[in-house]
Amino acid sequence: CKNLVTHQIEVKNANSIQINESLPIIKSLDVYPNPSSGKFSVAILLNKLAPLEVNIVQNINGKKVFSQSLDKKLEFELDVNLNVVAGLYILTVTSGNEISTVRLFINR
Repeated sequence: CKNLVTHQIEVKNANSIQINESLPIIKSLDVYPNPSSGKFSVAILLNKLAPLEVNIVQNINGKKVFSQSLDKKLEFELDVNLNVVAGLYILTVTSGNEISTVRLFINR
């Protein structure tokens, strides 16, 4: 998971500099165990309150195998049990226009 921090620097005059930080909404995203047999946990930590959408897509054909919306909280622990074929899956967490992804390996 990559976190992006942007800084906006405003120079009002030669004696005053103001820095505005814009933190990403999603602070951290962890999936464990990975690889897994289909049973795993997703831990999400946010910098600020925001609605989230968690999706898991099978990489080969793009089929969505899991989707869940989460209420506004700063911390989530989601236990998932997928009955799917072995392979590579992409887990995405979306909040507004911010997306974090994790590759999830399922082995049977």
